[in-house]
Amino acid sequence: MLKKILSLSSLCAGLILATTSCGKTSDFNHGKIAWDLDNTPERIGLDRKEFEIDFNKLDKQGFLTEKPWSDHYWPDYQGGISYRWNSFSTNEHDKIFYKTKNSSQLTKKEIQYLSPAEKYDLLLGDESYSTTRNERTRTGVLTDSNIPFWFGVCHGWAPATLFYKSPNPVTVRRSDGLDISFGSSDIKALLSHFLIDQSINSRTYWVSRRCYVEEEELRRQMQTGRVSPAEYRRQMESADCIGVNPGSMHILFANMIARKNEGLLMDRTRDAQVWNQPIYGYKSHTVDKRRHGFSPGADKRTVTEVRVTTKTYYIAEVSPSWQKDSGVDPSVVAYYEYWLELDKNNEIIGGTWISEERPDFLWRMVKPEFSSRYKALGELYQLSTQPQSGHVRLATLK
Repeated sequence: MLKKILSLSSLCAGLILATTSCGKTSDFNHGKIAWDLDNTPERIGLDRKEFEIDFNKLDKQGFLTEKPWSDHYWPDYQGGISYRWNSFSTNEHDKIFYKTKNSSQLTKKEIQYLSPAEKYDLLLGDESYSTTRNERTRTGVLTDSNIPFWFGVCHGWAPATLFYKSPNPVTVRRSDGLDISFGSSDIKALLSHFLIDQSINSRTYWVSRRCYVEEEELRRQMQTGRVSPAEYRRQMESADCIGVNPGSMHILFANMIARKNEGLLMDRTRDAQVWNQPIYGYKSHTVDKRRHGFSPGADKRTVTEVRVTTKTYYIAEVSPSWQKDSGVDPSVVAYYEYWLELDKNNEIIGGTWISEERPDFLWRMVKPEFSSRYKALGELYQLSTQPQSGHVRLATLK
């Protein structure tokens, strides 16, 4: 494991990086940060020998063989996965601040409208609704009226889109005859919840640092004269907010996506907000080269700098849906431009950003197994991805 502390909280992308120093941090330098230990490609959890770093040998484009699905980010201000997204009520209050009922009091139609958390509790025969209560406690929805809109479960949803197939709706009959219908988004929400719960014990790796600067507020202060343009740029180009090193990013895209057919996760916003997105493809194009006049702070071994533009394809959030295909295209393209530093062997040894837009950090999670606590979810997921008809009874339920 990397010598860092990973703390996952209820942020939409929720990934909080609390670092212990692993390398010398450079100062603000016009989109340039030293290729320190926080930014090397190995931070993604792979050995250096597994990477191709020769720029001329790297694929200029790559896409995963299977495109990730999309879903809601289940914001905390709605109660996370305790939100009754499929409710017939048009009153938002009823979808969030409802009172749970004993299963014997629920009609078949009411069960269909329950939240993902409630349905899972019913699946387990938990009349105390532990999952629902814990989710409401985690989000603070019953006690906090000022929850930031971007807090949610993207740190579970984003890796779930890479790990699991998009589930079909499925109806499960409990041993006592109670039918519980799960929509596609119900199952997706539970998979996201599972990964959040398992994140502490799972191997998770990331490259770069997290920015804590409120960029919109800082920009307003600059526009009103309370902060100088130089101070604005100093903060946004600091070691924490400058974004992942573009040289490392370029290597990871080519090796993980094109060579290993493995997606990456990124925080797409370079400020205090964290929006985790699954990356499934890229297209790079060389637009310029130079053998002198290198970027300020370029590695001393640099022989050539290559100017590159990269289209990055990722999946965005969509509203929840009963069917696995919501009918909304969740694909988004981000455009990045940067200089890559090459040594005498044409190997990438660093990079400098040109575009203001850039990922804050990249990360990767190792897929966990369904533990005994989530065995029913594992079986539910398997049922939802197999051809079936009628009602299915989970063997683990009594």
